[in-house]
Amino acid sequence: FSFVKLEDDRIGLRLLSWDGQLAVSHLQKNAALLENSEGTDSHSLAFPIGFTRGFGLKRKCMKWLEEWQKLPYTSPYVDASHLDPRTDVSEKRIVGVFHELLHLT
Repeated sequence: FSFVKLEDDRIGLRLLSWDGQLAVSHLQKNAALLENSEGTDSHSLAFPIGFTRGFGLKRKCMKWLEEWQKLPYTSPYVDASHLDPRTDVSEKRIVGVFHELLHLT
């Protein structure tokens, strides 16, 4: 990394070297393991979700969640500037960013 001066007199970081082999999210790693054994679709990865016993999610909400899980997965490590921030696909990417942050070790 190196320090750079931003337009508004703040200081930012610039990445000097990018290794694409390291830019694989936790969700993608898990999907790759499953692909080898099950042949899953890596384009629309689903987040693991578990509800506590007795948690009642309305059918309408559950249906929306199932459809949302089928949306394309955009890795937190790729440029997503082409995504409209008002779309569900963009929201899924944001969830992916938080998911990745929670799995950093």
